Amino acid sequence: MDPTMAVGGSTQIEYEDQLQEYELPDGATEQNAPQSQLADEFPQVDTALRIDPPLTLKVPKRTEALSRDAQIRESAFSPAAHVNAKNTNTAHVLGPLKTVPGRHRAKLDSLAAAHKSGQGAHQNSIADQRLLARASQRSGKVQNEGQAYLAAAITHDNLGQFPEAIECYTKLLGVCERLGDAAGVGLARNCLGVDCFLIAAPLSQGSHYDARRPLSPESRAYLNRAVEHHKGHLAAAQGSEGGQFVACTNLGLSLALLGDVPTATAQHQEALRVAIALQSQSGQAIAVGNLGLLAMRTGEYATAKACLEQHLSLAQTLDDPTAETTAWMLLGQLYAVEKDLGPAVEAYEEAQKIAQHMGRSGLVKRIACSIGAARGEQALANHMASLAKFAAMGYAGAAAEANAKRR
Repeated sequence: MDPTMAVGGSTQIEYEDQLQEYELPDGATEQNAPQSQLADEFPQVDTALRIDPPLTLKVPKRTEALSRDAQIRESAFSPAAHVNAKNTNTAHVLGPLKTVPGRHRAKLDSLAAAHKSGQGAHQNSIADQRLLARASQRSGKVQNEGQAYLAAAITHDNLGQFPEAIECYTKLLGVCERLGDAAGVGLARNCLGVDCFLIAAPLSQGSHYDARRPLSPESRAYLNRAVEHHKGHLAAAQGSEGGQFVACTNLGLSLALLGDVPTATAQHQEALRVAIALQSQSGQAIAVGNLGLLAMRTGEYATAKACLEQHLSLAQTLDDPTAETTAWMLLGQLYAVEKDLGPAVEAYEEAQKIAQHMGRSGLVKRIACSIGAARGEQALANHMASLAKFAAMGYAGAAAEANAKRR
């Protein structure tokens, strides 16, 4: 790691000053304007926010994270998911994989080979970085050791190997704490918290606000670890309003899944306050969107509607079609919960138009299911109302009304 000298003669990891000038993304920026250090160009609601180290550090670039829609497609509807499900469901019949005969075995072998070849370069990089870290540790080159841990951790993240990434980030955290590098501690804490959150709440499982799935003991333990790391990030981010926004947002998401809704709401409200102080429309959109989701979860539908309408307005201002699609879908869900099914269908149709324009076929199909469910529920409600009216009027009264209509 390229060293720089810090006040007092100790050595700091190079990214400290740059993290102090933390910025949030707000759509297209002016030329030479400071760039956001969020890993995602357009961060979304209900998603943990990850910060990236500066470009000056010699670490791998993060691969673009799959959207929740893409995660669901890959885990449930892709050919690979079908093969995995088939193997799982028939394992008790087929026994070990080596017993699969003929061309089926050849196909499975080719899939495995393709998977391994795609990871080969990354695995070699990880091995090199771990070797560099050990060599740097023995020679006392602490900066190089820290950079090697960071590079290996990011590579693990790119492969979706979050437990292995956590091991490397933990070692990076130790290096930064020994150096007294608050910015480095904040970076490590953020990455540790996000990875713990992603293990507990994978994107492939969809939104956790509306599903309300019971948490396994393991997931709850990882979420508690995420909370502690995000608290550490918040403590390290004093003086950096952008860092405080990210830490408060991530704390709110983790605490909400743990069921501590009041504290989660307070964290999202603090994130909104910081975003307003930063005059960041992107930050405000994320904060009010997360507040709207929490309000939906607790049945405070008037508050949820106000927040989600504001989230939609900000997403349209930012020209962020993904966020706009999500906002329309959430409004559709809210209307559907309130049994206001006409506006629910209209909101879903708006979301579907944008998804079609983006070419998000999987999302279009999911929205179509929501539209069909809302229309079906509306048709059922109309039918039940007509039956109730018939019962109230009696057979003779209904016949008389039908005859009157025919005249």
